[in-house]
Amino acid sequence: MVGRRFLVLSVVLIALVGCKGQSAAGTYFVDATSAGAKAALPGADKILLTLKDDGSLDLAAGPLKLLTGTWKEDAGKVTFSKGQGLIGTDYRIEGTHLVPVDSSAAGAGWRFTRK
Repeated sequence: MVGRRFLVLSVVLIALVGCKGQSAAGTYFVDATSAGAKAALPGADKILLTLKDDGSLDLAAGPLKLLTGTWKEDAGKVTFSKGQGLIGTDYRIEGTHLVPVDSSAAGAGWRFTRK
């Protein structure tokens, strides 16, 4: 009886962990195929966004840090603690992409794709 309960509890826990989904944490590059990114900065495809598991973020071009701060994920959205220039603060998750929630011309170029 105890063994059966343990087995059922184990299966339920595994199912819950498996259904949680993938975190947005990871490394992304700027989608430089969009017009806004190409116009904003030649070599934008060399810029990497790193969303760390501890909630911190770095946007860097090689050793040069362009933006640091924190991030959080909630209901299919990622929010940065701050933006800068053409880099907004609110993104929606679309598969392996972070797409700006603000679809104005200023934010449209800074999409990120998981590496």
